[in-house]
Amino acid sequence: MKKLLCILACLAAASSVMAAVNFVWNNTAADNDWANPVNWGVGYVPTNGSLVLINHPTLSLPGGACNIGSGDRIAQVVYVYDGTFTLAAGATLKTGDAARYTQIGYQSSLTATADIAGTWRIADVRGIRLGLTSGASGILNVTGDGNITCAHLELNGVGTAEVNILGGTIQLNIDADTSLLLDAANEMRIENDGQLILTGNRTNLVNGYVTSGYLYTTNTTPLGAAYNTGLNQTYVSVGQEEFPPISIGDISIEVTPVE
Repeated sequence: MKKLLCILACLAAASSVMAAVNFVWNNTAADNDWANPVNWGVGYVPTNGSLVLINHPTLSLPGGACNIGSGDRIAQVVYVYDGTFTLAAGATLKTGDAARYTQIGYQSSLTATADIAGTWRIADVRGIRLGLTSGASGILNVTGDGNITCAHLELNGVGTAEVNILGGTIQLNIDADTSLLLDAANEMRIENDGQLILTGNRTNLVNGYVTSGYLYTTNTTPLGAAYNTGLNQTYVSVGQEEFPPISIGDISIEVTPVE
């Protein structure tokens, strides 16, 4: 019986992945509004199970910038091939796919940009990949109180990638060094009050990226990192130093700073 239930669960999961429907962004109304059904090839706004294709090089006609200006929106996964996708302050997007990564920069010779000032929650074990394919370029900007929560952030494709945390937060939820992948051609910049939060003690990973120049700031105050033992999280920001002890009832949580 247990074996049968396991098989049924696997089939259900597989069918959920396969059932994703392509939602091609056409921007037919030329108002750049995600919430306008006319702008989508299927004639209605993405829902659960939607594979969103923004500015696909052959399917999106005519295409153009895509903006979520307000409200709570959902989709299964988002691919940004070209142009700009914007999640405005106060708006929320919830996505999640057990098999597919969110892609920003997925087509050779094209540059895709995601500007995030709202809240983007990406569930499941996947996350965001930028500049995955050769010749593709992906740029992710987080500003204001923008917040992205996902499992992985991967900038080590064969294209080029850039992440700029100019305000707000990116939080990665997988307790492994593979949660953040950077290299010489694919870098992350943190400025102002921007913050990167990684699960687990990732101080060695962070220090290695900073030393290599893959993770940097242009601020005169250098980047710092500190591991919070109580929360099991590593915080990275401009001038980040040790945390004061956090008291919860009678429990005092000490935090170990990065040397």
